[in-house]
Amino acid sequence: MPCLAWLSGMIISLPAHAGFVPYLLQDPGANLAATLMANQGAIANRDFAFPYGPLTLALQQLSLKLISNGPAAMTVLQFAAALAFTLALCTSIRRFHLQPPAVLMLTATAFMVTALPWPPVYELEAAILAWALLARAISRPELALALCATGAMIKPSMAFVLGAIFLTELLWRRSNRRREWKTLAQALLAPLLPAGILAAHFGWPGFWSMINPAVGARNYHALAYSFFSRRDNPFLIPGMRPGYYLGTPLVAWMIGLLLLGALTAIELLKIKNIPDRLMTGLSCFLASLIFIFAFYGPAPSYYYYASFPAIGLAWLPAPERWKWLLYPAAALMLLGNYSALRSDLGLWRHEHRYSATAGLWARPAIATEWQTQWAARTRQHIPFIGESSPRVIFPSLGKPWHGYLVPGEATARERTLLTERLNTHACSAISPDWILEHPPNALTALRATMPVLTGRLYDLYCRKNFRRVYPDKEAARQ
Repeated sequence: MPCLAWLSGMIISLPAHAGFVPYLLQDPGANLAATLMANQGAIANRDFAFPYGPLTLALQQLSLKLISNGPAAMTVLQFAAALAFTLALCTSIRRFHLQPPAVLMLTATAFMVTALPWPPVYELEAAILAWALLARAISRPELALALCATGAMIKPSMAFVLGAIFLTELLWRRSNRRREWKTLAQALLAPLLPAGILAAHFGWPGFWSMINPAVGARNYHALAYSFFSRRDNPFLIPGMRPGYYLGTPLVAWMIGLLLLGALTAIELLKIKNIPDRLMTGLSCFLASLIFIFAFYGPAPSYYYYASFPAIGLAWLPAPERWKWLLYPAAALMLLGNYSALRSDLGLWRHEHRYSATAGLWARPAIATEWQTQWAARTRQHIPFIGESSPRVIFPSLGKPWHGYLVPGEATARERTLLTERLNTHACSAISPDWILEHPPNALTALRATMPVLTGRLYDLYCRKNFRRVYPDKEAARQ
């Protein structure tokens, strides 16, 4: 069933994964821009911002070598990673002879991960962590630790946490010191070869900046991300109807996590030797708590590790008297895919592929606006400012010069290029979402003006509107 969920999720979510707006203005486009810049010899987190791991960037570069069309390459990589995640779930179903509610949980999770229209890193991380958890559940701690070490090269966050939990448990048990050291040696030696290849490929500064978790911590601090901040807490979204919470994985994630914690605690109190599958459930629970309290990002970040409660509960060797609790949890997880399913089916009805949008899916109004207002202006070499740019989709416009152009992540080089372009070009097309999220001190002059042209994609600001702040070009350059 999870494999069927992967196939249906891949088909249903295709317009969302290959959307024009996501690649023009959002994270998928910024991710692709970073990959294109790396292909041109730029160094990660010096010449362009890249908040993920070196293995992710290398796999994206490989995808672009195999498939020249950037969005298509990213989409294929996303679906391949989601398939790897799904195969881990299918393997667990056969290996542990799971019951129907557990199978339903994993099916719902497979669809959620496949339909997630974010950059490939999230599916890649979900896949490597699922296989690490499975390795731990089948008493292969050396493989679990090696997969966590590899996962840190995909995204340097949860893989470190999960690896630390596995390592702590291994050292705490101290059943056989010689075997423990052998396990640690195997776990550390296995990722050395890929790490060496990646360091040689990207250079040590680029490799280190992508694998260092402190870089991501600084970015989150700059953005004031926290589960408990009023701005980003998913439970404090102004004006949101109750159906949103039930129709997304949010409620299933929280209730599943509470249920996993309760059942794990009950079982731990009754036994002395922790079975491997119970240890896996405990790892899922502890890792989720650390995520919530330590590095929860923007409001939808619960998607990142919403698979943990499902995996922990499905694999938990709970007694029969507790099994009935899994049915309502499975129902919530299935219901949590409703909003994604409805949204993706709506895209099939309301969006189409156009030659003007490079074959990517867009609503007719978006395609018309791009063609009538902005397509011709891209030839005038005015800067298009957002989290991505038209250069990602239309290579004939030239090389991209920025990726994640957001507070806390944009490099000094990108900020310098941004200032130069704003100050030296007569007009600038700027995404409304980008200018709202950017810190005021970076665009004080721009924010004090009114755009000469507004649209769904960009607002156009021209030099004549800067005169109140910049009386002449010399002042603008200072």
